[in-house]
Amino acid sequence: MRLSLYIHIPFCRYKCAYCDFVSYPLLKEDIEKQYVDRLLEEIDWWHQALPDATLYTAYIGGGTPSALPLSLLEKIVLKVRKWGGPVEFTVEANPEDISRDWLSHIISMGINRVSVGVQTLSDELLSAWNRKHTAKDSIRAIEYLASSGINFNVDMIYPTYLPYGISMSFRRDIKTIVAMKPNHMSVYMMDIHEGTLAHALIRGGKWGPVEEDILYEDMVWLYNFMGDMGYHHYEISNFALSGYESKHNIVYWYQDFYVGVGVSAWGFVNFVRYENVPTIKDYLQGSIQRKHEVVKGKDLLTEYGLMALRLIGEGISRFRWERLGGDWSILISRAIDMECVQITDDRLFVKDSPECIMLSNSVIEEMLEPWL
Repeated sequence: MRLSLYIHIPFCRYKCAYCDFVSYPLLKEDIEKQYVDRLLEEIDWWHQALPDATLYTAYIGGGTPSALPLSLLEKIVLKVRKWGGPVEFTVEANPEDISRDWLSHIISMGINRVSVGVQTLSDELLSAWNRKHTAKDSIRAIEYLASSGINFNVDMIYPTYLPYGISMSFRRDIKTIVAMKPNHMSVYMMDIHEGTLAHALIRGGKWGPVEEDILYEDMVWLYNFMGDMGYHHYEISNFALSGYESKHNIVYWYQDFYVGVGVSAWGFVNFVRYENVPTIKDYLQGSIQRKHEVVKGKDLLTEYGLMALRLIGEGISRFRWERLGGDWSILISRAIDMECVQITDDRLFVKDSPECIMLSNSVIEEMLEPWL
């Protein structure tokens, strides 16, 4: 069995205004050490439970993995490599943590991909979002990554809401970063979640929505510009130079099996989805999983459809749809009159045009409505 591994590092130096992930401020180093030791035990448990599994990809996410001391990060990497050398081994990092020395260390450990959370090159926006790095930090980090030769992704956020008085810098930011030739770029719409600082600022009238026409025009520009610059738009929010698509993310979109370790991590193994406990206290005291669910039948089929249709130009395979119990003719009847859906003998997918990709969420929901 081919397997991927997600490792959650919940520690952050600060909480971003829009973040609703499970994260904690950096604690005493002995707590971080205890947490990493617990992670290593959990990785060992899965390795013993799945002795014949081949590790395909590994991803250390957070939180802020780059905020960990290198000695603790190295312990995690060595444990993963003891299981087997994943073909793609990613760590997330904040721009302010990336130095030539840090990169040299992680490359020597065996990490071969970095995902750097730039988000924007507007210092005003970074401050409003409670990010502590600056545009200069981001530019310097990208220069270090590019010169090191490591495979790297740049994470950007499109601000669906802006603090009043701050102007949009999105197109300028994208042009600046693409000129530095990252292997991969992710561009996500900012989601606003209840309980976050961003949500409170919107409700308090401090932030206002970006007009839909502006958002639409910016996204159409983005899709066209990235294509002109040689980037393959292979998933709704992701662009890659040829051969640099994220292998780990594709695992999720293909419904392949993956283990998640750490606080609040999710996993999907042998069609069982599980969720780990959400607090460090419970995790350190020995509790790990709190929820299990066997995914089968209609649920498995629906999830496949929702995930597969995010892959541009690939979409739903007739063979897999029918193997999961789906009726291809019903699906075709739902899609046949949709302008943004392309149908072949053995595949159905959202058309690769800026206009259709912008409408993809509503198209996918309408097409799969009988199974939702």
